[in-house]
Amino acid sequence: MENGKQMYRNENPENIRFTVVRHPFERLVSHLVSSSRDHEMVMQWDLWIHEAMVHERKKDMSRADSIKFEREFDDYRNWLKFWDKINSTSSSGYTGNSTGNPFFNPPHPLLSEMVNHIQILRRAKKDHNGHWMPAQEFCDICANKFDYIIKLEGEPLELWYLADKLGLWKDRAAFLKRKNKSTVIKTVKSDVWDYLKELNEDQINFLNEHFAVDLEMFDYKRM
Repeated sequence: MENGKQMYRNENPENIRFTVVRHPFERLVSHLVSSSRDHEMVMQWDLWIHEAMVHERKKDMSRADSIKFEREFDDYRNWLKFWDKINSTSSSGYTGNSTGNPFFNPPHPLLSEMVNHIQILRRAKKDHNGHWMPAQEFCDICANKFDYIIKLEGEPLELWYLADKLGLWKDRAAFLKRKNKSTVIKTVKSDVWDYLKELNEDQINFLNEHFAVDLEMFDYKRM
């Protein structure tokens, strides 16, 4: 530690430290939207989707409905995982939209299911995931003593400012062309608040408390 700044091994004390933050509610909804697309559901299945959806939808099921739900849920994952192989050998494919199974509609996670899952992980102290951890925790903002903290919502101006401070002004166009490959569908700010309307009062209170430091530190809107 030097003057209250945590130094890393072989780090030059003259290094410029920066991080990028995003409104935590937008971060949550963006991840939900991204994870609801077929290829992303496969990637996120074991990380949180399976546990979150099964936990919420099996709460009030009978044994028969529970067995039916689990079977169709597993079939759906296999269809997502091997979709190309199935389509190359057969004209039929699992659609993931069974009208005979009301517990499986929609065939993707809901925001309420994600929030409930986060609460369970938080209580178990197993919520180390950058998509829903408060920025002040996973970036350890206070200990790292960042020189610059920019908001994703402030692009391109804040990114240009940072590029200039890093001596990369001539390369600024290259930064703006880079995109997260998993983010093909843009999450519009108005859509975020529409998603949040689906949450109940307890879930809203949890998110406001969970992200309280971020909301205050970066001057973000609460629910």
